[in-house]
Amino acid sequence: EQKKFIKLYAKSLNKISLPIPIPKAIIRLLFGEMSTLIFNSQYVSSKKIMDSGFTFKFSKIEEAFLNLAKD
Repeated sequence: EQKKFIKLYAKSLNKISLPIPIPKAIIRLLFGEMSTLIFNSQYVSSKKIMDSGFTFKFSKIEEAFLNLAKD
């Protein structure tokens, strides 16, 4: 999903995304213990806040990216 996220973001900026794989060792060297946040999957859901009545300004991430890009 990260590749999709990056692709959508690049598209919103009218840029081409060129995924360049970076070895884990370099990421660990640069970020230390925080590298676990990059390597470990995080499942995040908006269901709980939506069930409480919260509404997002943009229902799709593409819309949010396009809004950010125009600023």
